[in-house]
Amino acid sequence: MADERSVGIVRAVLWLCFGLSGVAALGFELLWMRSAGLVLGATATTTSTVLACYFTGLGLGAALGRRTSTGGVRRYAFLELGAAAGGLWSLLVFRSALATGMLALAAAMLPATLCLGATLPVLGQALAAGSVGRRGGLLYAINTAGGALGVAAMGFGLPAAIGVTASYLTVVGASAAAGLLALLVGDEGSLLRQGRGTATSPVAAPRLRLLAAASGAIGLALEVLWIRLFAQVLHNSVYSFAAVSLVFLVALASGAALAGVLLAHVRATVVAALALVSGALAAVGGLWGFVWLTGDLGYVGMETGLPAYLLRIVGLAAVTAGPGAIAAGAVLPALWAAFGEKGGAARPLGDLTAANMF
Repeated sequence: MADERSVGIVRAVLWLCFGLSGVAALGFELLWMRSAGLVLGATATTTSTVLACYFTGLGLGAALGRRTSTGGVRRYAFLELGAAAGGLWSLLVFRSALATGMLALAAAMLPATLCLGATLPVLGQALAAGSVGRRGGLLYAINTAGGALGVAAMGFGLPAAIGVTASYLTVVGASAAAGLLALLVGDEGSLLRQGRGTATSPVAAPRLRLLAAASGAIGLALEVLWIRLFAQVLHNSVYSFAAVSLVFLVALASGAALAGVLLAHVRATVVAALALVSGALAAVGGLWGFVWLTGDLGYVGMETGLPAYLLRIVGLAAVTAGPGAIAAGAVLPALWAAFGEKGGAARPLGDLTAANMF
C-alpha cells in the first residue's frame, strides 16, 4: 500500500514537471520569434526559419531520446536542466553581435530544442511503460496544456510587463524547476512499474511512421492556414496570434486526453482512423463555418475593449478550428499504441514523434 502511494506521488510530481516543460517549450518559441524579429526583421522568412529550427531541434531530440532504456527519470532531469541552460545560451546569442544571420539563429535555438525534444521519450520510458498510448497520451496532454499556459503568459503581455530578459529568465526557471523536481525524485522513479509491451511488425512500423509524418505535415499546414484565415478578418496583432494559438493548444491537449480514454476500450488503429477522418471533416466544416460566422470574411473589429475582443477571437477559433485540432491531438497517442513497445516506451514515443515533427 505504501509503495502504491509512493508511486502515485512520484507520478504526480513528474506530471507537474512535464507541464512545466510545456510552459518552457512554447514560452521559448514565442520569445525566439520576438527576438529573431528584432534582430533579423519581422518577415515571413524569419518566422519560417524560427519554426524550421524549432521543429528540427525537437524532432532530432525525439529521435535521440528513443534509445533510452533505463534511468529515465534522472536522464529526464538532466535534459530539463540542459534546456534551461540552452535557454540562457539563446538569450546571450540574441543579445550578442553574432546574431546576424540564419545560422546564428539555428545555433541559438538548437541546444534547448534538442533537450526539450528528448524529454517525452525519456520520461515516457519511466511513466508510460506497458500502456504507451494511454499514459503517453496523458503526458502529451499535460505537456501541451503547459504549452498553452506558456503561450498565454508570453503572448498576453508578460514581456511588456516585466521585460524580455525577465521573461526569458521566467521560462528558464520553469525548465530548471522541472529538472530539479525530477532530480529530487531520483531513484524513487524506479518504483514505477515497467510493463511488458507489444511488438510491432516490420511492415506496420514504416506505415505508422509515414502516417505520423503525414499527420504532422497536414496538422502544421492547417494551423498555418487557420492563422492566415484569421489574419484576413482580425487586427494583425500579437494578441490575435496568441489567442488563436492558445485555442489550438488547448484543443490538442483535449484530443490527446480523449485518446487516452478511448484507448482503454477501443483498438488503437480504430482510434487513429476515427481521429483522421473526423479531423478532415471538421476542417472542411470549420472552414465553411468560419466564412459564415464572419459574414464572408468580414472584418472582426474591436468594439468594446481588448478583453471582449480577445474573447470573441477565442470563441470564433474554438467553434471553427477547435474540433479539427481536438481530432489532430488524438492521432499521435493512437499511433504510439499501435506501434507497440517491445523495445520500451521510449521507442514509439521518440520514433513517431520525430517523424511527426520532421
